Amino acid sequence: MKHFRMLCVLALGCLTLVVVGVAHANIGAPHAKAKRQSHFCTRHPNAPRCNPAPTPASTATSTPTAPSSPTSTSTPTTPSSPTSTSTPTTPSSPTSSSTPTTPSSPTSTTTPTATATPSQSGTCQDANAKYIWNNWQNGPVGAYYADADWWATNGYTFAQKTVICDYNSWYVQATADNSKGDGAVKSYPNVHRDFHDWGTGHEPAISSFNTMTSQFAHTSPGVGIYDVAYDIWLNGVADSNSTELMIWTDNHNQVPSGSKVGQVTLSGHTWDVWSSDANHYIAFVPANGASITSGTLDLLGFYKYLISGGRLPASSTVGQVDYGVEIVSTDGKPARWDFTNFNVSSS
Repeated sequence: MKHFRMLCVLALGCLTLVVVGVAHANIGAPHAKAKRQSHFCTRHPNAPRCNPAPTPASTATSTPTAPSSPTSTSTPTTPSSPTSTSTPTTPSSPTSSSTPTTPSSPTSTTTPTATATPSQSGTCQDANAKYIWNNWQNGPVGAYYADADWWATNGYTFAQKTVICDYNSWYVQATADNSKGDGAVKSYPNVHRDFHDWGTGHEPAISSFNTMTSQFAHTSPGVGIYDVAYDIWLNGVADSNSTELMIWTDNHNQVPSGSKVGQVTLSGHTWDVWSSDANHYIAFVPANGASITSGTLDLLGFYKYLISGGRLPASSTVGQVDYGVEIVSTDGKPARWDFTNFNVSSS
């Protein structure tokens, strides 16, 4: 009988471990729009705290020919030696060091259908490009920084070609699917301006600005799942205390993280306000499915609205202002986004 009781206890313990393990395995991954601090070094390789040692400059070409087939890739590993840069707080004289090299040996995924890059008048053309990237790379563009920026591609069909003519003239052509049905953002190709000083860590306080505005313009394919958006980092760039503030200008079948907490009219447009992670993630989304393809935003007005509503500390600082597209899916077919204007002005 004693042995029988011991066997029962052991069996019960094993059953408990199995149940706990299954329950843990069934916990879903956090929403793809949640704060993405874990991807910081992939998305922001110029941060000294990732890997301070500089690397040789990545290859760029001024007169490349369009590749016949986009490069297939999945989630690349974090670059072994990303570039450390020191970015000024004004756009007149940025300092950039060498550009990080492509992450080594990424796992390939399903190869998408090859397609030629369409020619579009008045937009960035391959023959005039400063950079053409068929994999994950980034580099300085005047006072700004361009980034092909992808991470969660493993297990999906994914390829991306990023062509940079200037900070206000570039395009991205991507092929992606949502085969797992999880809505994961695969990439966020963007151009950004850093206010964060990567050498000292200093950031200007919001209260120190009299104005901060940004102009933008883009065209979108209208297929799949994506959002064209500002991604603004306040109180540091993706550290434990920072706030990720997104301003979506064009939303196609995407949903922000968290829940809707309000509605406000700013810069002449009405926005639904979403929040999660104790206001460390906040998104402004055009109300009633509106799409804003060009315009000027009073960024300082957005900051002040959040401060007045208690969602942002009055002592907050500005770290980085990005503008690009979060790509979830193109329904497995090539799709292209063109960016024909972007700047950030402040005083």
